[in-house]
Amino acid sequence: FPVTISAMIIKNAYGDAPSAVTAVIGGTVTDDNIMSVEVTYSENKHDIAVLTYSGFPAKAITAYRGLPVFVSFGTTEANTMYFHGYVAYVEANSFTRMGRVNDSLIQEAKVVCFGTSYEMKPSRNSVYKNITLPKLVSTIAKRYGFSYSVPSNSYVFSTIEQSTKSDWEVLVATANKLGYHVTGSNSHICVYDPLSPFFRQIEPTILKTLDSEDGKSRKPGNILEFSGTFGDIT
Repeated sequence: FPVTISAMIIKNAYGDAPSAVTAVIGGTVTDDNIMSVEVTYSENKHDIAVLTYSGFPAKAITAYRGLPVFVSFGTTEANTMYFHGYVAYVEANSFTRMGRVNDSLIQEAKVVCFGTSYEMKPSRNSVYKNITLPKLVSTIAKRYGFSYSVPSNSYVFSTIEQSTKSDWEVLVATANKLGYHVTGSNSHICVYDPLSPFFRQIEPTILKTLDSEDGKSRKPGNILEFSGTFGDIT
Protein backbone atom coordinates (compact mmCIF):
# COMPACT_ATOMS: atom_id res chain seq x y z
CA PHE A 1 0.00 0.00 0.00
CA PRO A 2 1.19 3.59 -0.59
CA VAL A 3 3.50 5.05 2.04
CA THR A 4 3.41 8.64 3.25
CA ILE A 5 6.24 10.37 5.12
CA SER A 6 5.41 13.64 6.84
CA ALA A 7 7.67 15.95 8.82
CA MET A 8 6.66 19.12 10.65
CA ILE A 9 9.28 21.56 11.88
CA ILE A 10 8.11 24.03 14.52
CA LYS A 11 10.25 26.80 15.97
CA ASN A 12 11.26 25.88 19.52
CA ALA A 13 14.02 26.31 22.06
CA TYR A 14 15.53 22.82 21.77
CA GLY A 15 19.04 23.04 20.36
CA ASP A 16 18.91 19.54 18.87
CA ALA A 17 15.54 20.06 17.14
CA PRO A 18 15.51 19.84 13.31
CA SER A 19 16.12 23.16 11.60
CA ALA A 20 14.46 24.28 8.38
CA VAL A 21 15.66 26.64 5.67
CA THR A 22 12.98 28.04 3.38
CA ALA A 23 13.07 30.26 0.33
CA VAL A 24 10.11 31.49 -1.71
CA ILE A 25 11.75 32.88 -4.86
CA GLY A 26 10.20 36.27 -5.50
CA GLY A 27 8.38 36.28 -2.16
CA THR A 28 8.11 39.46 -0.12
CA VAL A 29 7.39 38.05 3.37
CA THR A 30 10.39 37.41 5.60
CA ASP A 31 11.14 33.91 6.87
CA ASP A 32 10.98 35.32 10.39
CA ASN A 33 7.18 35.21 10.01
CA ILE A 34 7.17 31.43 9.44
CA MET A 35 5.82 29.52 12.44
CA SER A 36 6.05 25.98 11.07
CA VAL A 37 7.04 24.01 7.99
CA GLU A 38 5.35 20.70 7.14
CA VAL A 39 6.63 18.54 4.28
CA THR A 40 4.83 15.40 3.13
CA TYR A 41 6.24 12.80 0.73
CA SER A 42 3.72 10.26 -0.61
CA GLU A 43 4.01 7.44 -3.10
CA ASN A 44 1.99 8.04 -6.29
CA LYS A 45 1.23 11.63 -5.21
CA HIS A 46 2.81 15.06 -5.48
CA ASP A 47 5.14 16.13 -2.65
CA ILE A 48 3.53 18.82 -0.50
CA ALA A 49 5.04 21.53 1.68
CA VAL A 50 2.96 23.81 3.90
CA LEU A 51 4.54 27.00 5.23
CA THR A 52 2.49 28.57 8.04
CA TYR A 53 3.04 32.30 8.44
CA SER A 54 2.19 34.55 11.37
CA GLY A 55 1.02 37.76 9.77
CA PHE A 56 0.73 37.84 5.96
CA PRO A 57 0.20 40.85 3.65
CA ALA A 58 -3.13 40.79 1.83
CA LYS A 59 -1.47 41.62 -1.51
CA ALA A 60 0.78 38.54 -1.23
CA ILE A 61 -2.18 36.11 -1.07
CA THR A 62 -2.60 36.11 -4.85
CA ALA A 63 0.93 37.24 -5.73
CA TYR A 64 2.49 34.09 -4.24
CA ARG A 65 0.66 31.64 -6.50
CA GLY A 66 3.13 29.86 -8.81
CA LEU A 67 6.30 31.13 -7.13
CA PRO A 68 9.20 28.63 -6.88
CA VAL A 69 9.88 27.26 -3.39
CA PHE A 70 12.87 25.59 -1.77
CA VAL A 71 12.89 23.91 1.65
CA SER A 72 15.62 21.97 3.43
CA PHE A 73 15.33 20.47 6.89
CA GLY A 74 17.26 18.14 9.18
CA THR A 75 19.56 17.99 12.18
CA THR A 76 22.79 17.18 10.34
CA GLU A 77 24.08 17.37 6.79
CA ALA A 78 23.74 13.58 6.48
CA ASN A 79 20.02 13.47 7.24
CA THR A 80 18.97 16.73 5.58
CA MET A 81 16.03 16.39 3.17
CA TYR A 82 15.03 18.77 0.40
CA PHE A 83 11.85 20.00 -1.22
CA HIS A 84 11.63 21.88 -4.51
CA GLY A 85 8.30 22.99 -5.90
CA TYR A 86 5.82 25.78 -6.49
CA VAL A 87 3.15 27.62 -4.51
CA ALA A 88 -0.22 26.12 -5.44
CA TYR A 89 -2.49 28.21 -3.22
CA VAL A 90 -2.66 30.25 -0.01
CA GLU A 91 -5.13 29.70 2.84
CA ALA A 92 -5.60 32.99 4.70
CA ASN A 93 -7.30 33.51 8.06
CA SER A 94 -8.32 36.82 9.60
CA PHE A 95 -9.91 37.36 13.02
CA THR A 96 -10.95 40.93 13.83
CA ARG A 97 -10.69 40.32 17.57
CA MET A 98 -6.97 39.53 17.26
CA GLY A 99 -5.93 42.85 15.75
CA ARG A 100 -2.82 43.14 13.63
CA VAL A 101 -0.03 40.55 13.57
CA ASN A 102 3.25 41.65 12.01
CA ASP A 103 1.37 44.73 10.81
CA SER A 104 -1.20 42.64 8.93
CA LEU A 105 -4.88 41.87 9.49
CA ILE A 106 -4.24 38.42 7.99
CA GLN A 107 -3.06 36.88 11.25
CA GLU A 108 -2.27 33.46 9.80
CA ALA A 109 -1.68 32.11 6.32
CA LYS A 110 -0.81 28.64 5.08
CA VAL A 111 1.19 28.68 1.86
CA VAL A 112 0.59 25.27 0.26
CA CYS A 113 3.25 24.16 -2.22
CA PHE A 114 3.39 21.15 -4.55
CA GLY A 115 6.62 19.45 -5.60
CA THR A 116 8.24 19.64 -9.04
CA SER A 117 5.99 16.83 -10.31
CA TYR A 118 3.25 19.50 -10.23
CA GLU A 119 4.63 20.59 -13.62
CA MET A 120 3.05 17.41 -15.02
CA LYS A 121 -0.42 18.39 -13.78
CA PRO A 122 -1.95 19.95 -16.96
CA SER A 123 -4.25 17.63 -18.94
CA ARG A 124 -3.33 16.60 -22.47
CA ASN A 125 -4.47 14.18 -25.15
CA SER A 126 -2.09 11.58 -26.51
CA VAL A 127 -1.86 7.94 -27.59
CA TYR A 128 1.16 5.69 -27.03
CA LYS A 129 1.50 2.57 -29.20
CA ASN A 130 3.59 -0.53 -28.45
CA ILE A 131 5.46 1.09 -25.58
CA THR A 132 7.21 -0.25 -22.49
CA LEU A 133 7.14 1.41 -19.09
CA PRO A 134 10.83 2.48 -19.28
CA LYS A 135 10.17 4.12 -22.66
CA LEU A 136 7.07 5.91 -21.31
CA VAL A 137 8.99 7.20 -18.30
CA SER A 138 11.85 8.35 -20.53
CA THR A 139 9.44 10.17 -22.87
CA ILE A 140 7.64 12.00 -20.08
CA ALA A 141 10.83 12.82 -18.17
CA LYS A 142 12.48 14.36 -21.23
CA ARG A 143 9.36 16.46 -21.85
CA TYR A 144 9.96 18.28 -18.55
CA GLY A 145 13.73 18.04 -18.33
CA PHE A 146 13.58 15.62 -15.38
CA SER A 147 16.00 12.85 -14.53
CA TYR A 148 14.53 9.40 -13.94
CA SER A 149 15.11 5.87 -12.67
CA VAL A 150 12.93 2.91 -13.62
CA PRO A 151 13.21 -0.90 -13.44
CA SER A 152 14.08 -2.72 -16.66
CA ASN A 153 10.66 -4.16 -17.50
CA SER A 154 10.14 -5.44 -21.05
CA TYR A 155 6.33 -5.73 -20.95
CA VAL A 156 4.86 -3.94 -23.98
CA PHE A 157 1.57 -2.05 -23.74
CA SER A 158 -0.17 -2.23 -27.10
CA THR A 159 -2.02 1.05 -26.47
CA ILE A 160 -2.00 3.66 -23.71
CA GLU A 161 -4.68 6.28 -24.24
CA GLN A 162 -4.30 9.65 -22.58
CA SER A 163 -7.60 11.50 -22.89
CA THR A 164 -7.87 14.71 -20.85
CA LYS A 165 -5.47 13.23 -18.31
CA SER A 166 -2.23 14.64 -17.02
CA ASP A 167 1.15 13.07 -17.71
CA TRP A 168 1.42 12.39 -13.97
CA GLU A 169 -1.89 10.47 -13.93
CA VAL A 170 -0.87 8.33 -16.93
CA LEU A 171 2.58 7.67 -15.47
CA VAL A 172 1.23 6.57 -12.07
CA ALA A 173 -1.60 4.47 -13.53
CA THR A 174 0.72 2.65 -15.94
CA ALA A 175 3.36 1.96 -13.30
CA ASN A 176 0.71 0.70 -10.85
CA LYS A 177 -0.52 -1.84 -13.42
CA LEU A 178 2.89 -3.52 -13.23
CA GLY A 179 3.02 -3.33 -9.42
CA TYR A 180 5.36 -0.33 -9.25
CA HIS A 181 5.00 2.93 -7.32
CA VAL A 182 6.10 6.41 -8.34
CA THR A 183 7.59 9.46 -6.66
CA GLY A 184 8.46 12.77 -8.28
CA SER A 185 10.81 14.71 -6.01
CA ASN A 186 13.29 17.45 -6.89
CA SER A 187 12.88 17.06 -10.66
CA HIS A 188 13.52 13.31 -10.52
CA ILE A 189 10.97 10.62 -11.42
CA CYS A 190 11.54 7.41 -9.51
CA VAL A 191 9.59 4.27 -10.47
CA TYR A 192 10.30 1.35 -8.17
CA ASP A 193 9.13 -1.92 -6.66
CA PRO A 194 7.65 -0.93 -3.26
CA LEU A 195 8.75 -4.29 -1.81
CA SER A 196 12.39 -3.76 -2.76
CA PRO A 197 14.18 -1.10 -0.69
CA PHE A 198 17.45 -2.11 -2.33
CA PHE A 199 16.32 -0.59 -5.62
CA ARG A 200 15.94 2.80 -3.91
CA GLN A 201 19.16 2.28 -1.90
CA ILE A 202 17.32 2.98 1.35
CA GLU A 203 19.05 2.07 4.57
CA PRO A 204 16.93 0.10 7.10
CA THR A 205 15.35 2.35 9.73
CA ILE A 206 15.25 1.30 13.37
CA LEU A 207 12.78 3.13 15.61
CA LYS A 208 13.82 3.43 19.24
CA THR A 209 11.68 3.95 22.35
CA LEU A 210 12.60 5.18 25.83
CA ASP A 211 13.50 1.58 26.73
CA SER A 212 16.67 2.18 24.75
CA GLU A 213 19.35 4.56 26.02
CA ASP A 214 19.63 5.98 22.49
CA GLY A 215 15.87 6.51 22.43
CA LYS A 216 15.96 9.16 25.14
CA SER A 217 17.50 11.81 22.90
CA ARG A 218 15.59 14.02 20.45
CA LYS A 219 16.71 12.92 17.00
CA PRO A 220 15.20 11.35 13.85
CA GLY A 221 14.16 7.73 14.35
CA ASN A 222 13.26 8.10 18.02
CA ILE A 223 9.61 7.75 19.03
CA LEU A 224 8.56 10.87 20.93
CA GLU A 225 4.78 10.33 20.85
CA PHE A 226 2.54 7.37 20.15
CA SER A 227 -1.22 6.89 20.22
CA GLY A 228 -3.30 4.00 18.92
CA THR A 229 -6.73 2.40 18.91
CA PHE A 230 -6.94 -1.39 19.01
CA GLY A 231 -10.05 -3.52 18.61
CA ASP A 232 -13.46 -3.25 16.97
CA ILE A 233 -14.36 0.45 16.75
CA THR A 234 -17.25 0.20 14.27
